[in-house]
Amino acid sequence: MPVAYDHLIIGQGLAGSLLAWELIHRGQTVMVIDDDLKHSASKVAAGLINPLPGKRFNRPAETQVWLDHAHALFADIQKISGNQYFHAIDMLRLLHLDEQHRFIERQLALPDSNNFIDQILDKDAIDDNIHAPLGGFMQKQTGYLDIPLLLKDIREWLMTQNAYQQASISYSDMNIDDIGVTLNNIHATDVIFCEGYGLCNNPWFQHLPLQPDKGEFFTLKTKEPITEQIINSAHWILPTHDGNYRFGATHEHEQLNEQVTEEARVQLQQGLENLFKSLPDDLTIEQSAGVRPATSDRKPFIGTHPLNDKIKLFNGFGARGSLTIPWHAEHFVNHLLDQQPLNSDIDIARYAL
Repeated sequence: MPVAYDHLIIGQGLAGSLLAWELIHRGQTVMVIDDDLKHSASKVAAGLINPLPGKRFNRPAETQVWLDHAHALFADIQKISGNQYFHAIDMLRLLHLDEQHRFIERQLALPDSNNFIDQILDKDAIDDNIHAPLGGFMQKQTGYLDIPLLLKDIREWLMTQNAYQQASISYSDMNIDDIGVTLNNIHATDVIFCEGYGLCNNPWFQHLPLQPDKGEFFTLKTKEPITEQIINSAHWILPTHDGNYRFGATHEHEQLNEQVTEEARVQLQQGLENLFKSLPDDLTIEQSAGVRPATSDRKPFIGTHPLNDKIKLFNGFGARGSLTIPWHAEHFVNHLLDQQPLNSDIDIARYAL
């Protein structure tokens, strides 16, 4: 006899983990199934939190709300585990294009700009070892999320709730009818896919314009300090709490796999040399890769399949998941349980079959 749940979640990346957390804390029964692939995007992601993304520094109007939700949620999980997930680190943002002077002036004209921008720096105010011919500025409310630790702790917590199975699933093994979804010994009222770029193979959502984005990065190890700040220019470098550094990242839309490439290594090495005038002699480099579940309009895919209300989706957060998933998880749960409407710009109903 199948065990009954309210929701079956496929995927325990950051999206599936935080959605499961919200649902269980709203009194729902959940089963999360994950294949535990060590190179999934969430497990290798840097977790960078940057409120002013891209070369234009365009900040969505919801940014502060996203930040507040993220901090509150990570603090709640920390109360159970005792582990710290968010590490606040100021970001030195370097200008690498002349036109960015205009973009930063536009941000400074906004009434709440001082919540995100600390001070403008000319090139002479920046460390001599950093190539910064156009100057830059200090950015606030930045840092990184320790995603691997967070996923491990949520997985262990899910196990205490009898809400986790490690398994690979086949879509053909899933039986979906008017009552709900049955998979092996599990029956649920609905299934919510949180598969990351695995969505490419999902037969129910082939109509959605997913644009997976492969990213490669370096882990830098040295006994000498490189930087105490996040430095963000054409590439970024992030000091982590273990004494190492992350440096990235590349973008590739054709070769969608978790294999590192020589092309990316050369690109990252050149970026590292373009950022610093000298590097430690004992520097060692490890290269990693993952595929981000990005979308064509840079908005997540959330909602219910147009032809079957037992099939749902929570995916497509791209490189900004650490910042945006917490708010969207609560928003989606309010939609599922309280019938609150989804924002139209994230609802998959914006794409017709």
